[in-house]
Amino acid sequence: MPVMFLIPTHSEKHLNKLLFRKTFRQVLHELLIQYSEFIVFSHWNTSASVSKKYQSKGLALVRIGAKVQLEDLLELKAIANGLGVSYCLLFSRMLELDELGWGKELREAGVVRTLPHHPRLLLKTQFLPLNQIEMVYRI
Repeated sequence: MPVMFLIPTHSEKHLNKLLFRKTFRQVLHELLIQYSEFIVFSHWNTSASVSKKYQSKGLALVRIGAKVQLEDLLELKAIANGLGVSYCLLFSRMLELDELGWGKELREAGVVRTLPHHPRLLLKTQFLPLNQIEMVYRI
């Protein structure tokens, strides 16, 4: 799914380094795997405010258009909404955490994601004699 990200210019160098051998889709997916659980459990928004925090005004931002998986985009937006920030701000913060090397530190500390991949339900129909349909479920 095509989406537009705004990231600070100081994070662009690190993003280009990550994009050297991977696609943007893979980079976003790996950042979510490494940092989403840490971010959610340490900074969840408990205020009753419905306002959203965006990146600072006057900050030099670079516009990046990319195709990402719908599941990853929905997860990113859900976490951002729960934190009360924009998804661009959350993505830039995850890039900054990665640039600082926090992914390795979190793994060593035992902070791991419970489900590294989204479970997918495969439905398969088989047509049997006498028009009977059998549903086969695999997770």
